[in-house]
Amino acid sequence: MRVDLIRALLIGGPDVPSLHETGLRLGGVWISGGLDLEGCRIGRDIGLVDCRFEYQPVLRSASRQNEPKRVPSTITTISAISALTTAAMTISR
Repeated sequence: MRVDLIRALLIGGPDVPSLHETGLRLGGVWISGGLDLEGCRIGRDIGLVDCRFEYQPVLRSASRQNEPKRVPSTITTISAISALTTAAMTISR
C-alpha cells in the first residue's frame, strides 16, 4: 500500500472519503514509501498489525485531532521497523 493513500485517509481532504469511526486498521500490509506524519493532527486511531515499512515512519509530534497537541496517541502493533522516530506517541504491542 502506498503511503500517499494512507496519509490521505488519515489527514483527509475534499476528495477523500471519510474513515470509519474506528479509524484505519491494516494487517500484514507492505507499506511503500516514507510515511511522514510529523506534526499532523489525525482524527481517528491507527491500527497497523504485522505491517512492514519500506522506510522508517516519522511520527514526531503527531497527535489525535480531538486531543491537545503533544498528547500521546496510539499506533497498535507495528512490526519490522528498524527504528521509529517519534515524540509524544505511544506504541503498543
